[in-house]
Amino acid sequence: MNNLRDILSHYHSISDESATKFSEILVRKNYKNKTELSNNDKFYILIDGFVRSYTIHDNGSIKIGAFLSKSSIFTSIKPISILSNCAIQEIKFDCLSDVILYEGSFSKFIKLTKKYHDLSLFYNKILEAGIRLVIEKVHVLIHLDGMGRYLHLKNKYPNIENLIKLNDIASNINVTPIQLSRIRKTLYSPK
Repeated sequence: MNNLRDILSHYHSISDESATKFSEILVRKNYKNKTELSNNDKFYILIDGFVRSYTIHDNGSIKIGAFLSKSSIFTSIKPISILSNCAIQEIKFDCLSDVILYEGSFSKFIKLTKKYHDLSLFYNKILEAGIRLVIEKVHVLIHLDGMGRYLHLKNKYPNIENLIKLNDIASNINVTPIQLSRIRKTLYSPK
């Protein structure tokens, strides 16, 4: 549990009692590369490995939302339609490598947040972290060109090309695989 407690304290410190109650709703699991994670009332705490979030659009194309690595806490958001003509796709998750994670019931976690104030604050910190990630993603997409987005991703995950497919990287930074190839050629070709 020390590894789990370290991850939890990264977001917000919780009491021993709350940590015990929280750990009771968790199960440590190992999943193989390419396994799709269930969205059915689950949340995950990633201990080791890489996971991607993505959506599948009506034409069958996949758009990568985020790469998740060690210490990430995540869950899916069910589709919401803010405007009748603006459907938001369901966010899905799958493993880009073999992963080790904790899996828990989201509804049981929410019940715990109502009983334990420090778990409620912990949940708020997770939500704040998620909002910061969205703001960062929007900022990067708006203000950086393809090269800048690639360098930003490389700064965050230096060995990313050794961990996941280049097509997934291209989708994440919103360029085509051909554009990514040109970016990499520009960066890595001898001058």
